[in-house]
Amino acid sequence: MRRLLKWLWRVPLALIGLIIVVVIVGYFYLRGSVPDYDDTLRVAGIDAPVQIIRDERAVPHIYAGSERDAAFALGFVHAQDRLWQMDMQRRVGQGRVAELIGSSAVPIDRFMRTVGAYRFAEASYDRLAPELQDLLSAYSDGVNAYIDQHSGAWPPEFYALWYDFEPWQPADTLVWGRLMDIQLSANWRSELARASMDEILAEDQVDFLIPPGPGEVETLADLMPEVDFRQMLAAMPAPLGPSQASNEWAISGEHTESGLPIVANDPHLSLEAPIIWYLARIETPGLTAVGATIPGVPMVVLGHNTNVAWGLTTAYTDAQDLFVELVDPEDPTRYLTPDGSEPFETREEVIAVRFGDEERLTVRETRHGPVISDINEQAAAAVAGDSEEERLLVTETLHEPAVSDANGETAVASGDDYVMALQATGFTNEDIIAGALYDVNHATDAQSLVEALSGWITPQQNIIFGDTQGTIGFVTVGRVPLRPERTGYRPVAGWDADNDWQGYIPFADMPQQLNPESGVLINANNSAVGPDYPFFLGYDEIGDYRAMRINQLLSPEALTEPVSVEANQAFQADDLSLAAAELLPLLLEANASDTRAGEAYALLRAWDYRMDRERPEPLIYSAWVRELSRAIFSPALGELFEGYWGLHPSQIAEILRSRPEWCDDASSQSTETCEAVVQNALDQALDWLAERHGADIAAWRWGDEHIAPFRHQLFSRIPVISGLVDLSIATDGSDYTVNRAGGWIGNPTDPFLDTHGPSYRAVYDLSDLDNSLFGIAPGQSGNPFSPHYGDLREMWRDVELFPISGTPEELRETGLGTTTLRPSE
Repeated sequence: MRRLLKWLWRVPLALIGLIIVVVIVGYFYLRGSVPDYDDTLRVAGIDAPVQIIRDERAVPHIYAGSERDAAFALGFVHAQDRLWQMDMQRRVGQGRVAELIGSSAVPIDRFMRTVGAYRFAEASYDRLAPELQDLLSAYSDGVNAYIDQHSGAWPPEFYALWYDFEPWQPADTLVWGRLMDIQLSANWRSELARASMDEILAEDQVDFLIPPGPGEVETLADLMPEVDFRQMLAAMPAPLGPSQASNEWAISGEHTESGLPIVANDPHLSLEAPIIWYLARIETPGLTAVGATIPGVPMVVLGHNTNVAWGLTTAYTDAQDLFVELVDPEDPTRYLTPDGSEPFETREEVIAVRFGDEERLTVRETRHGPVISDINEQAAAAVAGDSEEERLLVTETLHEPAVSDANGETAVASGDDYVMALQATGFTNEDIIAGALYDVNHATDAQSLVEALSGWITPQQNIIFGDTQGTIGFVTVGRVPLRPERTGYRPVAGWDADNDWQGYIPFADMPQQLNPESGVLINANNSAVGPDYPFFLGYDEIGDYRAMRINQLLSPEALTEPVSVEANQAFQADDLSLAAAELLPLLLEANASDTRAGEAYALLRAWDYRMDRERPEPLIYSAWVRELSRAIFSPALGELFEGYWGLHPSQIAEILRSRPEWCDDASSQSTETCEAVVQNALDQALDWLAERHGADIAAWRWGDEHIAPFRHQLFSRIPVISGLVDLSIATDGSDYTVNRAGGWIGNPTDPFLDTHGPSYRAVYDLSDLDNSLFGIAPGQSGNPFSPHYGDLREMWRDVELFPISGTPEELRETGLGTTTLRPSE
């Protein structure tokens, strides 16, 4: 027995030792997945040697003899640093994520298969110009050349999910544009949300929460009471990302130190590790392009060439509509149109599911687009009528959406009567963005850049630009439907011809401006047109606070001295909240409820409205408004509140000024005043903060809660490993500051996480483009084992930008190494 016990206690020690050895060996093996930046390789697919010099921040400077060889090299370096990100990006577009991670990804796969993103990408390749097809093929060859010559470990995600990389195809590049369209142009969700609110709120309440456009018609919810839009909204898959925002401006030479324009841009997207952008510089005899590329795409998306610089913000024009289609009561394989009954177009999709059974999906399409209510059986059931009386109401009211049999008798719909179809400008076999980006990269001046943008179909963007000749300009791009008889505010009946699109706003009539008298152009997702603009663009711009602040910074009163590139960098770091400046004085009109509230009042009265991570006031204010938003809007919205939950400073300010009825909870027996609701919201906020940060209010810090997590899409979900890849960092700013740092305050555990902000920053100097400054976070590499996985996050947080320039000789002196690609023959 003693001998047995002696051996038994050695067993767990041996297992522990074995685990330690495996971990150590695995760690050093996986470190080999970090590429060697100083190497010479023979590859097939290039015509002449290419040099790739990595500067000190791992930004590749590509020197090639032709654009085709440069595209090959860009594909090679993208694969070196971002291979798994590229693969996941195309798999999302293909609807093939569930085959890697299981059933949790089935909803997004269903959606992507239903809208057919990858099918459109494949079909659009044949419509491209030959030179662009050649560029995409060269890029694919570069990605695959890296795969072919690679030896040693792959990025760790491939081992964690245990699968191999498939060869890259041109359609894998083109699907990126479809993904950006779906993410940046998700107006259909707003339509569904409005229709859902119609079911539970009075018309004036909906108009207050989501301001309507002129000449609104009777709502679909009134005409079709049996359609449960709330269930439909709940059944839809989660969005691909948070709501989008961005800043951009251009300053003409009359206001700059150099006498030529400065253009600044910071697009706001999800803050992940890695970020969507990858910095690069491309030098060929016919093209110089510098700025932000997308791994998977062989062009500079944001940046400058030798003649022009450009920036983007989301335009929030309405390029999507939901149509409720009536199924033919005589034949469920058909639906009703203004010209009678037509068959649904159908196709079968098979979704492979890891650790589960494959799912077969039948996709139906109408003349307006795919039937998205089929994505979920619950959603399909939700739009079924329940009674003969309701079905008769619909068939009698909505432009006679019934059919007649051979004897002229009207057939009334029964069973699953309705489906919901989605029409979008991006659902086309045409090229939607690649050709326009190619032409933008080759623009020679402002005018040729505008001409290049005429081919941009989607996503909807506002583009501000400048050229080396001194011109600054603005243009809104992307097709916007013409809806002569209506607006795009809510879902509409698909069988009514008056609801159909009647073409698109001509590009020449889209918002455009060159060389304004003020010498300044600004956009921060605010409306680009005034009330006299003759076309309907959309409703969904996200407020004016950032635009108002930028206007202050660039007003004639502020521009008394010529500004520099560095001054514009400082503008991007501005953290003054005009939202707080408007709302907080109204909150402070209520009396403090006790001594603790009085201490908070004293701090807030002395606050300068700057969202400084080292101060307590931004945290107290934000927590107060969060609780106030819940108290005001939750009783009215019920189950819809979670989707609407935000700070909503402009609406709350109006409520406190002139709409006190919103402060009274109708479900409560007593009448509540706004002062009482404001007081109670502060007390609840202070309780919550004290529980998390202690009783000393002066010791609280905005940065204790306002943290950019930069989560890895896979490893941040795994206990223990998540701590090893933690890149979280406290940040300044808020949703309403120029230095934007937003999130979702409905998050029950971390409502103030900074999950959405400037994914890229740049200031372009048109007098000397080598003097332009750039920045991304957290780093160039997507590999957690790389020293360049998170090395840029502090510079990003502090808005410290850097140039991407220098001669090859200068770069070799301070850089990380040179990769030379030589033709294999």
